[in-house]
Amino acid sequence: MTFHTRSAIRWLLLTATASAAGSVVAGEWTYTPRLSTSAMYTDNVLLSSQNPQSDVIFQIRPGASVRGEGARLQVAGDINFDRREALNGRGVESNNRQWQGQGTAELWEDLFFFDARTTSSQVNVDNRLLVTDDNRLGGANANSTTVTTYTVSPFLVHRFASYANVDFRPSYTSVSNERDENAGGGQAFANSTSRQFNLGVNSGQFFSKTPWGFSMNRSNVELDTGVTNKFNRMQFNIGYRYSRKWLFDVTVGREQ
Repeated sequence: MTFHTRSAIRWLLLTATASAAGSVVAGEWTYTPRLSTSAMYTDNVLLSSQNPQSDVIFQIRPGASVRGEGARLQVAGDINFDRREALNGRGVESNNRQWQGQGTAELWEDLFFFDARTTSSQVNVDNRLLVTDDNRLGGANANSTTVTTYTVSPFLVHRFASYANVDFRPSYTSVSNERDENAGGGQAFANSTSRQFNLGVNSGQFFSKTPWGFSMNRSNVELDTGVTNKFNRMQFNIGYRYSRKWLFDVTVGREQ
């Protein structure tokens, strides 16, 4: 981790750490709670080069993990909550969350599936500025934002005997951040929504001598700034297997 030379922060003490964790298992499901606490002393709590002030920051982090697997369902998730508060106040209190989760369900055996994913975490807004670990801690110098994503994707996978394999995956993704554009430390990221679909058809074992494949990819990303980015690609390839060591392949396609 690096810091701006004018606002270097020196951590002198990291102590009073405690944790508790346990597991509750029921069948194919596992739930694991956890809790940690800590106290940190700094001689420049506001990252100020003009008026550095010392303080003690207390932190508590509860969290939990869940894992589940059934005949047609798989789920995994982690969530953490972070509460920080300075001993003398100074306006650096914060509540932050982090999570990641994903799940896949088989809606029609060996044919139709549904996938969902979500994440939420803090990222740096501008790597050229101060690096902080909290988008509120540090006041106007804050240089991070909480980015949250959601993705849903129904998809179809099917094998036509030994002739061909088909994989069709449309998806919808939403990306948002909670940082005010007027906050110090750089501009916030643009929120976006994207719609994509990917289609792949590949030859099966029947065409082992002349393997072939077709793919089509389309993407449409809309930013809340009014900008729209589109991408389309389509390609087809066919080959001839001369021997176990040699395969001649030709690919044609189009991108825009």
